[in-house]
Amino acid sequence: MQLTRPGDIERFAALGVTAVLNPYWFLRDDYFYDLQVPYLGLERAEREYPMASFFAAAVPVASASDFPVTVPPDPLVGIQVGVMRWSAGEAAAGDVLWPEERVTVEQMVDSFTIAGARAHRLADETGSLEAGKSADLIVLDTNILGVPAEEIGSAKVLLTVFGGDEVYRAPEAP
Repeated sequence: MQLTRPGDIERFAALGVTAVLNPYWFLRDDYFYDLQVPYLGLERAEREYPMASFFAAAVPVASASDFPVTVPPDPLVGIQVGVMRWSAGEAAAGDVLWPEERVTVEQMVDSFTIAGARAHRLADETGSLEAGKSADLIVLDTNILGVPAEEIGSAKVLLTVFGGDEVYRAPEAP
């Protein structure tokens, strides 16, 4: 979904196709300036990775990492970059890639959870906390819905439950 024409987004919507995006790359970083701009031209490079447009067109949107290309594939970092389209340490402060394509934290969480389950035809089994579904969840040390976007990626996982079984507990977890 790196280079997408507006008409393609409408076509996704009409066909009910899920757009699978890699928010880790929504940056104007060294890769952007050293590879993308020279090969794509500045005009096209600045219009890479639409996301808000997919949501606005009611296209199902799921997020992924392209692992092992994106290391580490930390969903909290993906959520943060999807919301900000900039990341400290990766791009110069305020050097935002296509700011009009920023999305909300809720949209990013949805794209990493239930939307991914829907894309894999598993939404009846996982992807949200509902009776009868697999109890797959994490507990964070931070409410990522209530902190500045810059802090989302540094939230710590305190507890991981998979299939109803605790598979990880941080030493500092209550």
